[in-house]
Amino acid sequence: MAAKSKLTVAAEIATIVGAVMGTVGASIAWLAYRDTHQSPSMAPNTEVAVVIVSRWAAYCFIASLIFALTASILFFVANRSLQKSSRLLKNCKDDLADSANRNLEYRAKIASLLSDLVLDSDPKVYPQFVDDRPNGSDRRELQAYFTIVNRSDSEARNIVLDPIEMHGKVVQFTRHRLAAPLLPYREVSFFPDVVTKDNESTAGWGQDLFHLFYMDYTNLGDATICEATKSVRATYQDSLQNLFEVTCELVFDPSAHNSVRIGNRGPNPAIFTRNHKFRKIARAI
Repeated sequence: MAAKSKLTVAAEIATIVGAVMGTVGASIAWLAYRDTHQSPSMAPNTEVAVVIVSRWAAYCFIASLIFALTASILFFVANRSLQKSSRLLKNCKDDLADSANRNLEYRAKIASLLSDLVLDSDPKVYPQFVDDRPNGSDRRELQAYFTIVNRSDSEARNIVLDPIEMHGKVVQFTRHRLAAPLLPYREVSFFPDVVTKDNESTAGWGQDLFHLFYMDYTNLGDATICEATKSVRATYQDSLQNLFEVTCELVFDPSAHNSVRIGNRGPNPAIFTRNHKFRKIARAI
């Protein structure tokens, strides 16, 4: 049973006191009436005493009315206070329920983040672009390719390098999916095939990644832009068949590209990768 409030206890006390005083006043008044009307032979001093007692009975009755009114007010105030407390309790319960739901959402988000987190013990492969062109080279299509470098202590399997779109062509690596494990601190080469969006073969300049990237750069129409970028994505698995993803930027430097073409290769590569980011996208069952 819930504890009573102080207002409720005070109202109950006022009700009891008022009822007692009302009963006492009524009893005294009834006795005074009986003695006055049923005993005509009473002495005058007795009548005076009865009048005085009757007055006190009236006072008791008035006091009982005051206590009854006070009790009614206290009951009203206690009821309002109880309603307010009930609303506050309901709001507290709702807030607790909302907090519990938010806590579950936060825990689910944290669990999701932890499940996507790539640990130091997980394999990490880095796509890199290789430019083997000698200074002044005009044959570029066989001198530009990707390498996947495993810079971790764990082997990586089933490496797939996603296609890259350049100047309306598709640079794909369908003939170079690596199923054999890539051992730690080893690398493997991925040579590109350039096709149209309808999967038709290309020839000549259409096979030249540098030319395609340079055309994408010039199509930007702003000579103040110092580089052009593409997104590169690769997927791979570990020995437990967990699936990972690595993304990075493929960057084209037109100034370094022109330096190679005129036979004045500088320290900066014409095409390179940067900002490698890793994510675990599926866990093995």
